[in-house]
Amino acid sequence: MTPDALLQEFLRATGAERESAALETLLSGALEPLVRAVVGRRLGGSTPAQDREDTAADALAELIERIMKAKTGQNEPITNLGAYAATTAHHSCDRYLRDRYPRRHRLRSRVRYFVENSVEHIAWQSASGEHFCALRAAQHASAPELSPNWFFEAPIPGRASESAIIDALLRYAQGPVPFDLLAEAVGHLTGIGDETPADWSTAETSVATDAPAIESLIDQRRRLERLWREICSLPVPQRRALLLNLRDESGNSALIILPATGVASMREIAVILEIDAVALAEIWGRLPLSDLEVAEKLGIQHQQVINLRKAARERLGRRLSSSNAGDGNIPGRSPSN
Repeated sequence: MTPDALLQEFLRATGAERESAALETLLSGALEPLVRAVVGRRLGGSTPAQDREDTAADALAELIERIMKAKTGQNEPITNLGAYAATTAHHSCDRYLRDRYPRRHRLRSRVRYFVENSVEHIAWQSASGEHFCALRAAQHASAPELSPNWFFEAPIPGRASESAIIDALLRYAQGPVPFDLLAEAVGHLTGIGDETPADWSTAETSVATDAPAIESLIDQRRRLERLWREICSLPVPQRRALLLNLRDESGNSALIILPATGVASMREIAVILEIDAVALAEIWGRLPLSDLEVAEKLGIQHQQVINLRKAARERLGRRLSSSNAGDGNIPGRSPSN
């Protein structure tokens, strides 16, 4: 039976026993599989299983409340339960991602805003509740067969803006692209896709977002000095991939706090990057560089930049976490890319 048919069975049921049985059938036969499919697709295997379970449970609880109100006449009837359930599950995922990956969530909002307000692009929701994007001229084309690394295959101009990247990706696809897939691709190309969860210990956390909340300037400097020592211990390629892209929550360069606090001068930063001090000074005003710019400057592939930065974060996270007990609370929350 369809979700709508099962819903009608529940709405017509009378008596506590029949209502309970009908609701159980509705949940197990329609809502739970649909919600878990959306959550699984949105959050993926990299999200902790308990987080996926909690996100699905939140969506199901919201659906049950809505259905019960519809039965008692407190809310308008639900005309398409499948689409409504999928939308509710998407909203539950959005809340999770907003809290867990704040920068990635803001990126998704920017991508959605651009596509929905662009003359040449269009966004829509399918009957199953999934959101798609495309060039307007390609909205009704067949769904493209995209490889896992399709965004690296698309011709993206150097130093491209987010809007230019979105346009280039949709032109390359020449057909409907799931919004989640498009946002993920833009995230990879701009260095936001590999953002570390907000409650993990990461390197740039200390520099980028927690500094204003540190009560003692002495404590702040001690933390930054500890972070700087750990960054200096990284392999040179990891240092470069991390620091040249280091940014605060607003997207500005977070490197400036190091010379501003006296932790490291621009010359010292140049030394550990193994870059000439004059060359660093020339690009200082353009920091943070995008992943594409870092790759071009270092003469490596774009994916290598992402991999190197991820390895640097993980190593710093482990080192900082292991020293927390004896070194106070090293900041480790709400990272920026």
